[in-house]
Amino acid sequence: MNDFEYISEWLTDAYNNHKELKGYALYHNLNSFIHDAFVEHTVFVIRHKEKTVAFLTFSPPKDGIKITFRAVCVNPNFLRLGLATYLHKSAIKHYQKRGCLVAELWNVCRESYKLGISMGFIQKREKNKSDEVSMVKILVDTRKQNSNAKIRFVVWSDCYADTNTKPFYSWS
Repeated sequence: MNDFEYISEWLTDAYNNHKELKGYALYHNLNSFIHDAFVEHTVFVIRHKEKTVAFLTFSPPKDGIKITFRAVCVNPNFLRLGLATYLHKSAIKHYQKRGCLVAELWNVCRESYKLGISMGFIQKREKNKSDEVSMVKILVDTRKQNSNAKIRFVVWSDCYADTNTKPFYSWS
């Protein structure tokens, strides 16, 4: 929780004063899912001189299928050093080793969208239209298919073995 206390200081300051993060909406979630991530240990952090300078919150994979990254934030004094990318890539590697099939970036902002594209994520087609944008990346090796082939990689929600239902995620 010491990490959370320090993050609370610099995130609040960034929200009020930093030109790149001024009015940053993530600040409003500080005492909700961000706090919960620290309590539940569902957060990766980067420390510099014993102080947390970047963090990535996530929802752990259910049944080892999909890891969902919820929020990433970097202290304004450490922007543009590749810390957000490093956090994501490290977390992906960690969960790939544990057999996770899919990574998701949840409700991404413009900056996170660019980051996702640079790491090979694609925008997810949602079942219902909304203003929220999520992105996904397949974490298992797949072979390139003939463009005429009708083979898809699919993941079903809560019914992985039942292929008669409509898939929750699918990629051509």
